[in-house]
Amino acid sequence: MNRRSRWAAALAALLVAAGLIAFGRTAPIRHLEKRLARTHAVRRDLHSARLTRLLARAGELVVQPPLATSEISRASTALETSEKSETSLPAETSATPDDPASCPDLELSGRQLPLGELPSSASAPSPWKTAGPPLVSLWLDPCRSARVHARPWKPGRETEETGWISFYEGGALRFATPAGIRIHGGASRKHPPYGYRLSFRSEHGSSGFPGELLSTALSAPLSRLIVAESDDQDRDGSLWSFPGDVAYDIGRALGAQVPFTRPVWVSVNGEPARIATIEEHIDSDYMLRHYGHDNFELVRGKRFENDPRSDNIAANQTWKSELAWIAGAPAPFTLRAANQRYDIDKLTTWLVTVLFCATGDLYQDAMYRDRTGGEIDGRWSWIHWDHDMSFRTPPLNSRFANKHDLLPYVLDGRRAIVAPQQALLLRLVQEDPAYSAEIIRRTTLALNHQITPAFLRALVEHYEKVAMELGIQDLHWVGRLQEFFDSRPGAVYAQLTKILDAGKPVAVELQAPPGTVRVDGFPLGSRYAGLYPAGQAIDAEVEPAARGRFIGWSIPGGDAASVSAPALHIVVARPMAIVANFRD
Repeated sequence: MNRRSRWAAALAALLVAAGLIAFGRTAPIRHLEKRLARTHAVRRDLHSARLTRLLARAGELVVQPPLATSEISRASTALETSEKSETSLPAETSATPDDPASCPDLELSGRQLPLGELPSSASAPSPWKTAGPPLVSLWLDPCRSARVHARPWKPGRETEETGWISFYEGGALRFATPAGIRIHGGASRKHPPYGYRLSFRSEHGSSGFPGELLSTALSAPLSRLIVAESDDQDRDGSLWSFPGDVAYDIGRALGAQVPFTRPVWVSVNGEPARIATIEEHIDSDYMLRHYGHDNFELVRGKRFENDPRSDNIAANQTWKSELAWIAGAPAPFTLRAANQRYDIDKLTTWLVTVLFCATGDLYQDAMYRDRTGGEIDGRWSWIHWDHDMSFRTPPLNSRFANKHDLLPYVLDGRRAIVAPQQALLLRLVQEDPAYSAEIIRRTTLALNHQITPAFLRALVEHYEKVAMELGIQDLHWVGRLQEFFDSRPGAVYAQLTKILDAGKPVAVELQAPPGTVRVDGFPLGSRYAGLYPAGQAIDAEVEPAARGRFIGWSIPGGDAASVSAPALHIVVARPMAIVANFRD
């Protein structure tokens, strides 16, 4: 390179450097320098919602609260010392619910705050967070809180706002994360205290709510969690605590698919804690968690009228299609024909559950079908949902109008048919006597072996203990619930007799050494006592390991030649006391 070329190259380099210096003083570059120098950025700075989600899912960005932790702590302290009621809402906002730009931007950062510094932790109220029982602390900035609570009747994800949740148990912080928060419920949306649906989305930087914090039976995380009311009002104005939880436990004991629940304290934005129930939400995540995949057609019975969302429109069409199929099935409509399309075993389980629990506000349960055909051969089945309107102070049961109780109400052919469960039950009971006999048989098994007096006493004791741990002082419902359980079998048998022509209940006892006999397929202790509608059969069978010592059955008035076999089948017509005899 000659001398002139070297000077030309040097001059060009000087010009480029001068240009870069001049360009560096422009507003866009200065703005970029400031952004790169910051540890936080508001969401819109990335100019791409998709990029924001991808970075959050990859763990590179974490949602940050719009207030400093110190401000949250000061606000929480001020709230704890104020005279605010449990249901008051933050007033310090000028936001309009339908104007997203009216709320301050949430910031993103590559650094997660320590869990104890997240706003739901900083605002968690004392003494609840250190008391021991579980506390769910929710936090929304005042603007987003006002926006959520200003539109409680509006469904859909567009009503969801980003907030935070912290979970305390044993006086320690167990979990905290950002989450989407929206109002949840049906009639409970009319007034506070509200229920909430929490969504743990990857764009928030959350991997889900730990399943074990809800139930030890769950190991996989939950992508959604419901915070619901934990009580129901009786006709006399008194409250029953945990009716939905108790009804779910009874359904589970009978073999139903039911969501897991847990009574907790819940606080919103540092307010004094109230008692609520957290529970699984029935959605594709629920199906994946319980069945190993989510390729299901899922229709929730509880839907909003005139809801324009596509999934609600599709659910309504499926509902109408199934009602049309049931109405158009050839007569006589038999148990066998119905069972080819529907899981009638689970339908009967549902009926026995709501019959025993005297559940009102029926047919909100979810109906599902496995598209792969793997679960119950792809037939329609049910998951119990929203059974909080269960139990009543006997006999003040006002849920069934002039029908007075559940079975005559469900099988009233003059009522409008609103759900496939109702349509199936009406046609089967009217057209196939075998199904009425199946209802009687399954109810008898439930009362004698599954929801026994001992089981129900343990259930009452468990929820009384939970109530006392959570500080519920009015425990009148404990005695009323036990009274309900004591009287309910008689009321159920009376309905079976009146509506399905079951025989009057007859007492049967059976005595055998422990572990040697099964009754109706259930293992026997040393003594068994049950009630059987006249005409129903009792089945007893000696366990295979004990048959070498078995001598025979002693049945008062029985035929000796028919009682030496290890299997016993007797149609009950009168009270009897059976003894299984064994060699020493």
